[in-house]
Amino acid sequence: MKEEELNLITKLKQSPFCRRHYYKKGDALINQGCCDGHLYLLEDANISVAYHSISGKRYTISYETDFTGILGEMEIFRDEEESVFSIFAEHKSQCYIIDRKHITECITQDPQIAISLLKIISSRYENSITQAMKRILYPLKYNIIDTLLQKSQHSHDGWFDLHVTKNSTLLGSSSRSYRRILKVLLDQNLILKQGKKYQIIDKNSLMNELKNSDI
Repeated sequence: MKEEELNLITKLKQSPFCRRHYYKKGDALINQGCCDGHLYLLEDANISVAYHSISGKRYTISYETDFTGILGEMEIFRDEEESVFSIFAEHKSQCYIIDRKHITECITQDPQIAISLLKIISSRYENSITQAMKRILYPLKYNIIDTLLQKSQHSHDGWFDLHVTKNSTLLGSSSRSYRRILKVLLDQNLILKQGKKYQIIDKNSLMNELKNSDI
């Protein structure tokens, strides 16, 4: 998360209109199609973003672990407050919320808040488009390697968790196909596995796999 977003969270938490909100695993912080009208300030939260089709089927768009950031920012700037996606808690925790009326008052008093929120929206939109294009244009192996490299980059000691079921769902793949590609990478000595954790052995070869992937 960028420092600007963290500073914004700190600033908004100091508002007298900001209140603590408790939630448990499985709770919907934001419901698709509902007018919530709140800005959510989360710290170290595990959440999932989902979309419900007309038939009622739930599609998981993304998972976020130890997420610290702001949610509900898009609805603040829209005439219709209905949320496009649902956001669910993956564990019990707490957050802070400010309703639309009072966040609007905060913006009136400090226009820089609006600029910061628009930067967050812009950054997330760009990231969403990038991820969507990767999933559409590139094969499953490319996306798995891309995930491995990203997780390795954010790990502390080189070892990282990889939830096969969740990640395969995000890519519209079966767990079996996902595991098959992981086995190929293991057999090629490009990655290591210990229990549920993975480690990259040959980063350069994985990077070359991405560069040589055909669209």
